[in-house]
Amino acid sequence: MTIGQLTIILWGEGCFNIKITKIEPIIISYTLPTPIRTSFGVMSQRNQMILNIHTDEGIVGHGEVWTNYPAWNADEKNILLKRGFEELLIGQNPLDIEGINSRINSGVINSGTGRQWGAYGHIMQAVSGIDIALWDIKGKYENKPLYRLVSESGGRVRDVVPAYASGLDPRDFDVYIGDVIDMGYGTFKVKVGFSDEVDLSNVAKMRQLIGQDRELFIDANQGWSDSEQALGMLDKLKVFGPVLIEEPVAAYKIKDYVKVKAAGLMKVAGGENLYGVREFVEPLEQMSLDLVQPDIAKTGGVTEFLKIIKLAKSYGIDYAPHMFSTGIAQMASLQIMFGIEGGTIMEVDGNPNPFLTEMLSERFVKFSDGSFTIDDSKELPGIGFVLNQDFIDKYRREPKI
Repeated sequence: MTIGQLTIILWGEGCFNIKITKIEPIIISYTLPTPIRTSFGVMSQRNQMILNIHTDEGIVGHGEVWTNYPAWNADEKNILLKRGFEELLIGQNPLDIEGINSRINSGVINSGTGRQWGAYGHIMQAVSGIDIALWDIKGKYENKPLYRLVSESGGRVRDVVPAYASGLDPRDFDVYIGDVIDMGYGTFKVKVGFSDEVDLSNVAKMRQLIGQDRELFIDANQGWSDSEQALGMLDKLKVFGPVLIEEPVAAYKIKDYVKVKAAGLMKVAGGENLYGVREFVEPLEQMSLDLVQPDIAKTGGVTEFLKIIKLAKSYGIDYAPHMFSTGIAQMASLQIMFGIEGGTIMEVDGNPNPFLTEMLSERFVKFSDGSFTIDDSKELPGIGFVLNQDFIDKYRREPKI
C-alpha cells in the first residue's frame, strides 16, 4: 500500500465518521424604523432565520432560510425543519451533500407527503438553509473558503464584484440618500408596480436623487398583470433612463416575459421566485430573460444555485444573485461570484439593515466604494464569516407557533 492510498483511506474513514448531531433553526427579528413597501405588501419587521447544523466533530455549519414574507414564514419554517427534516438529517455525514440532497428529494420533496402538501417553494427555502450550512461544514472541514470549493480552477475568477443599492422607496429615501451615495454605488434600484401615477413619481424622484451619471434599475415585484400593462408603463418610464426591469409580471408568465424582452425597451431580469433548477428550464429555453437572479436562500442553496447558473451559461445568459436578507446569504452569493464566471453585479439592501452590517463579527469579503473585494490576509473557511453571538442573542425570538 502506498502512502497516497493510505492517505485516501484515512481521509475516507474520517469523512464517514463525521455525523450530524443537531439542526438548530434560530429566528431573529428586527422592527424596521421605516417599513419597506413593495407592489405586493409592506414589510414592517424583518423575521429572518439562521440554521445551524452541528456535528460530532465540533464543526458547526451556518445557513440561512428565506423567511421575509409572509410575516409568519419563519414560524412555519421552524416547524418544517424540526418535524420534516431533523429526523432525516441526524446521523448523516454532512460532507455527503449529494447524498443528503438525494435523501431530501426522495424523503420530502417528491415523497407522498411532499406531493400531497404541494408546498414546493416553502420546502426549497428550508432546503436552501440546510444546503448552505452543509457547504459551510465542508469548507471548514477541508479548510477552504467556498469560492475555492466551487471554482473549476480552485481559485477566484475575479478580484472585484460591483454592487448596487436595492429595495429603495424614494418616498423615504431622501432621508438617507447622502449616506448611500457616499458608499460609492454606481447603480440604484427603485420599486415600481404600485400605480401609474406613483411609479412615474417614484422613478422621476429617484433619478433626481441619484443624478444622471448613475445607473438606474427598476423592480416591479411581479406587480403588472401582463405584458401589455408592463410595456405601457415601461414606455412611460423609459424617459428616466432605466437600463433594467426586474420581475415585470408574475414569475410563471413566461410568454409575457418573452414579449417584454422582445420589445427591447430595457434588459429584463428575473428568477428570485423560481425554485430549483427545474423552474429555470422553461424561462431559459424560451429566452425570456437577459439576466437570471436566483436567490441562494430560496432556490435550494449552493447546490441548486450552481446548477442554475451553469444552465444559464449554456444559453449565454449571465447571473446576478438576488439577495435581500442577511449577511449569510450575501456571503454565500459573493463567494460563488468570486469562484464562477458569469456574475455581473451583487444586490445589496440599501435600507438600514443590521442583519447585513452587524450580524457577522468577522468576514473576509469586504465592501468599499460600491464594490466587494477579498481580503486574502483574513481568508476564512466555509462561507467565510464568524457570527456575532451577542447580536444573535439580542434579536433572537422564540417561535410563535
